[in-house]
Amino acid sequence: MQREAPSRDWLVAFYHEALTDIRWAKERTGDIVRWAVILLGALTALSRSIATLDNLILIGFAILVAGGGIWWLVDLYMFARRTRIRLDTILADVSDHSRYPIKRRHDRHHVKYLVIQSLVVLVACFFGIVAIVTRSAGGDGP
Repeated sequence: MQREAPSRDWLVAFYHEALTDIRWAKERTGDIVRWAVILLGALTALSRSIATLDNLILIGFAILVAGGGIWWLVDLYMFARRTRIRLDTILADVSDHSRYPIKRRHDRHHVKYLVIQSLVVLVACFFGIVAIVTRSAGGDGP
């Protein structure tokens, strides 16, 4: 038995749900970057206040935070990309799709946004590691 195609009303509902999912993913990526930078700053402060912690442990935590943050960013990026592709298929089935937002012609899936966010996390990790290493050298760090 062949399934019936969803009605226009259902397609429009699916479209709006997909847009909500994309907005949610974009908001979460901002949260990830903020929390990664905060945690890396906390590790730097911790390295200054507790002299008994080994540098390798702190550097390992910094790399873990940065790696986990970037992994999560990529995961949300892939989710939003798949959702945008589904959105295209939904819009193709809606007869009056000209009423809905126009697709971006450049950087359709926001790759530059992902790269910039990843660079922010990597730069914060780099400065955190530099601060941790310079603490053992007796310097004040950046």
